[in-house]
Amino acid sequence: MLKSVNRISQLIFLIFLTITFSSCAQRGIPDASLQEVAGSSETIIADFSGFTLSQTDTVKHGRVFPTRGHKHIAVVFVRFEEDDNPLREWVEWPNEDPANVPQWMRDMVNSMDHSPDFDNGLYQNITSYFREASAGNLLVTGDVYYVTAPDSLHGSGPGLVNRTVLQQLFGNGDYIEPKVGPEQIRALDSWTTHAPFVHTNVPDGIADYIITIYRHPGGMAHPFNARWTGIAGLGGGNYPIGAGLSVHSSGTKVSGATMVFRDFLRMYDIMIHEVAHHLLGSPHPYIGNAGRHPAYWGLFSSHLSNQSINAYERMVLGWGMPQELLVDEDVNSSRVQRIRLGDYWSTGESAYFTMEDGSLLFFENRQKKSVREGIENSFDLATINTEDRGIQIFKVRPPYDFRRQNLRTFPADGHFSWDVVSLSDACRSSLPQPVLRKAHEHPAGISFRDSFRLNQDAFDVDVPETVSLYILDEFGSDRCTSFTSGEHFATAFGPGSLSGKRLFASYTNPASKTDTGLYTGISMFIESIDETDGSMNIAFSRDPFFTELGRALVIEQSFFITGDMIVPEGTEIHFTDAATIYVEENASIRIDGILLLSNGRALTGFFSGKDLIGLNNSPIRPLRNMSEKVSREPLD
Repeated sequence: MLKSVNRISQLIFLIFLTITFSSCAQRGIPDASLQEVAGSSETIIADFSGFTLSQTDTVKHGRVFPTRGHKHIAVVFVRFEEDDNPLREWVEWPNEDPANVPQWMRDMVNSMDHSPDFDNGLYQNITSYFREASAGNLLVTGDVYYVTAPDSLHGSGPGLVNRTVLQQLFGNGDYIEPKVGPEQIRALDSWTTHAPFVHTNVPDGIADYIITIYRHPGGMAHPFNARWTGIAGLGGGNYPIGAGLSVHSSGTKVSGATMVFRDFLRMYDIMIHEVAHHLLGSPHPYIGNAGRHPAYWGLFSSHLSNQSINAYERMVLGWGMPQELLVDEDVNSSRVQRIRLGDYWSTGESAYFTMEDGSLLFFENRQKKSVREGIENSFDLATINTEDRGIQIFKVRPPYDFRRQNLRTFPADGHFSWDVVSLSDACRSSLPQPVLRKAHEHPAGISFRDSFRLNQDAFDVDVPETVSLYILDEFGSDRCTSFTSGEHFATAFGPGSLSGKRLFASYTNPASKTDTGLYTGISMFIESIDETDGSMNIAFSRDPFFTELGRALVIEQSFFITGDMIVPEGTEIHFTDAATIYVEENASIRIDGILLLSNGRALTGFFSGKDLIGLNNSPIRPLRNMSEKVSREPLD
């Protein structure tokens, strides 16, 4: 049972703040005692006995897609008859045999010819992805087909086109003969969904899951005259196909999802995104204008970041239970709890702490051990920066309800105050775009992945309120980039970030707080790291200065002094050359221990913020107010 705790400590690392989704009722921490089950109702070629489930067992995770066992699906690639437009990664035309498909299409999902543990080593393979993401609980296999759709249907709704395509392929149980054998059609039905999050491994006459993927060349009209790249449904109502099965277009017994293909990588990421809807629920769990907030690390991510499933998602899907952190309820306690966390993705290890308001803090050790054909194609690309490693911390706010949205991302040292130094036409947009310069870090800010919002009154010319294009001053005035396509400042994690700056440092900063301005009630200090496997020995305490450790805290990051701070007797804080101390002017600090600056000067006694700033010591800088020109608030 989760315990409520109170007060203290503050985070500096990457913090995901969410009000998340849910099932039928408000779901808190899932019952860890639920039976782990897995299943497939039949074996066609390979031996799937390790995933066989008795008909009396029930899988109680996954909204309409069971999270354990064997799920066999169909992936149907569709090209309109007259579509001869160039699309670099999709050039082949289908022939009259829908099962004769290009190798790159077949590589998307393992067939039942392969053994359950077969791994083709490719990033774009949903069998491997879900086997790893589920810690071996879910096996997804599939048959892949390639067909044409009548050109007269281009621009029609997806329901009509899907129904036409699927009945041409699988028959309609009447006058349309199927183009594939009945055994392949029957293989699509081995599960019954009785209600959301309740499944048994028994056929029910409804196709379990079909994904249709439509070719969409750049510059051409959307196949359905829409803007989406994927929808978690097939449309077209419920209709029969061959072998006595039917397709359900939506609802609890939905039979699949619809996507459009712009490029190979985007198609794969969107496929995981749509399956995530059927695992977790229909809403997007992140905030943003019209639901857009692409750089979110989890199943619902977009091609702009990564589908790196997080510990909360694994927990509610029954794929892993984090260790609970139980520090003393006494707010003055300095007792230390030590744990060891291995690489999150490969071991599934994580930890959580319950805050006073019921929010949950999750801790993951992200070492990027899953690398497939380069770091850019990793199942564990928790950031887009190549060398980023570290502890990832995110927050889930109650109620734990999958129909509530708002996931917020906070980076390690908070957000920056930004100055607009000029405007530039380098972005080739209809309006000049800002040239931005970081003023300073802020201890409680929004992620680098959020959009800028500009104060129109700050400019003599009109600029968009939401800026997606910008120029970063330190890179020169001719380099146009974007918050949604890959700059992200190369410092969102650390310590191995390209700039050498440690944002993912070894210590949670005492002055940083949650988005609501509360102390978290817990501090973290990384005592040691195993260089071979990235495992970390981590200390947790209510005491942000870890006096019980009996040794100095070495700070190699930004350190913030805000409000009234007391450094207890017996505490030593040593700042390296890499550290910067930001001081709020109206703050105060009473140092009963020692603050040792990088130049060797030791500080003890009482200081106001003005006193510290007045020392004119190079590591100490004033914490300015946030820029009035550029706000980092998320789009609501």
